Amino acid sequence: MVTMSILDRLKNAWNAMTRPTVDMDDDELKEWLGITGTKPDVEKEVTYYTCLKMLSETIGKVPLKYYQETPKGRIRAEPSKITRLLTVRPNTIMTPTTLWTTTEMNCQHYGNGYIWMRGTFEREKYGGHYKVLDLWPMQANCVTVYMDDVGVFGGKGKLYYQYNDPKTGEQYLFRSSEVMHFKTWYSLNGIMGKSVREILQDTVGGALESQNFMNNLYRQGLSASMALQYVGDLEESKIKALQKKSLNEKLTSTFSLFCSTLETGGGS
Repeated sequence: MVTMSILDRLKNAWNAMTRPTVDMDDDELKEWLGITGTKPDVEKEVTYYTCLKMLSETIGKVPLKYYQETPKGRIRAEPSKITRLLTVRPNTIMTPTTLWTTTEMNCQHYGNGYIWMRGTFEREKYGGHYKVLDLWPMQANCVTVYMDDVGVFGGKGKLYYQYNDPKTGEQYLFRSSEVMHFKTWYSLNGIMGKSVREILQDTVGGALESQNFMNNLYRQGLSASMALQYVGDLEESKIKALQKKSLNEKLTSTFSLFCSTLETGGGS
């Protein structure tokens, strides 16, 4: 028994020297697992993205119901073209769940979510009406919101949305009537929302830690224009570029199409 005890002690001592124990956060263990390139701050962000995923998917699964008020009370209304887009098929490649999940993710992550209502102006004998064809989510980090405070586009105090297509590089300018704009609860001007990341900057671990947290996110390309841009503050060259875009027929602007109809005598 004594001999076995001595041998066990010698064996345990040898194992302690040749096979040291490591903690789960030990760099040696990470190297053995092949994840030495993972930064500590990135690992902590898993919680943030998990919460973002759960919130976005929950909102995306919430059903939209369409009701009508009648003398006998509220009843389920007959579906219209718009309600079908919102509840059945917003566009040719997405389900409503995908549309709303994507929009909510952009809203929370960037502070604002946008949906473009693509449509066409259908002429009638007297004027016409704008028909919405489909709904498309817009990448929030590719959208810049402008307030026309000087009347460059024909009316002061109106909002315009500039979208930079990340695939083609094309720029589009939409009027507020063509865009559904959703924002977080944290908004100081009632127009632009503040992202969860910005809110965390004020609450997570002090100024230095917050700055490091934001820097790591921005290194991943998560830089959105969350500030409202005023046309009057832009350079003359940028104003002219926006004016040119606003007059381009490819922008499918409701106001431009309507004015074009009147100018060509479509309403006579």
